[in-house]
Amino acid sequence: MQLLKTSPWGTRSKLLVNRYRLWDQELLPKVNSGAVVFEFGVASGIATKWWASKNLQFAEWHGFDTFTGLPSPWIRGGVEVMEAGVFDQTHAKSELPEVKASYPLKWHKGLISESLLNADFTIPSDRQLIIFVDVDLYEPTKDVLLYFSKHLKSGDLIYFDEGFDPWNEGLALKETIEVIPRFEAIAHTGSALLLEIG
Repeated sequence: MQLLKTSPWGTRSKLLVNRYRLWDQELLPKVNSGAVVFEFGVASGIATKWWASKNLQFAEWHGFDTFTGLPSPWIRGGVEVMEAGVFDQTHAKSELPEVKASYPLKWHKGLISESLLNADFTIPSDRQLIIFVDVDLYEPTKDVLLYFSKHLKSGDLIYFDEGFDPWNEGLALKETIEVIPRFEAIAHTGSALLLEIG
């Protein structure tokens, strides 16, 4: 939050009560028809299903997750918030989320660093990119930001579910600000942050 208040890119960000209000009021109106979505941290697919219910015309939706839970403990300031394995979907009815959508959905199972390294998808230069980061951990967040930094362009959107965690998602953002194209914070909650590439 201090970074947001003291950075020129964060001074106009709008505070909202929760992520659903943020998505509905600030992110959804900025979605272009034919956008390509990359969701990191799918778990049971709660966010994926919320967006699928909006009947938007996405070109593709790519969901990335181990689907076996957090690969390492989520630690904040030396305190374990969640242990490794939380969000494990292997004992669910279906390990991969069952989502009905009007656009193609593709799941990428495994560690994000490996999924991005062995990418079996293309990143179009002529379509809006929407990136959801809800991985909680520092390393995969930084992997995502470094990977996409060379593909981002004006109008692309990045959402962080834990954008103000100064040990994880927030730290990864702070460390990669110089390689990400110019951006502005559009909206935030007590934990989430939405950025638009300028």
